[in-house]
Amino acid sequence: MKKASPKRIAVVDSSLLARNMYRVLFAPLGSSEIECWENSQSVKEKKKPDLLIVNSNAIPRQAEELPFPSAVPMILLMSPDRNDLKERFRNRPGVSLIEKPFYPYDLLSEMNRLLGSAADGRRRN
Repeated sequence: MKKASPKRIAVVDSSLLARNMYRVLFAPLGSSEIECWENSQSVKEKKKPDLLIVNSNAIPRQAEELPFPSAVPMILLMSPDRNDLKERFRNRPGVSLIEKPFYPYDLLSEMNRLLGSAADGRRRN
């Protein structure tokens, strides 16, 4: 039986404390490679991940173009006041919106759902 290759998960968050928290939260996932980036521009410069988790604090309010590839499933962690992003991503396939504050279990559950659908070749929302 062929061993599954590790899933690459990229987290984009402007807070160093939050990036460290994600590393601790995801550590038990042993089968995943976790990368944490400070801003949304890093997405253009790095190898494409299997899942992208983006905190709305890493996206400038007046951003015209966002560097998030549509082929990558994404979880957008939303501040309640970021209506601009809610409207922009609400109907985009492969994007899940989670409003802050959220429970870590909800994030892990959504990660598993999106990674499962990416592995199956299906996209669910």
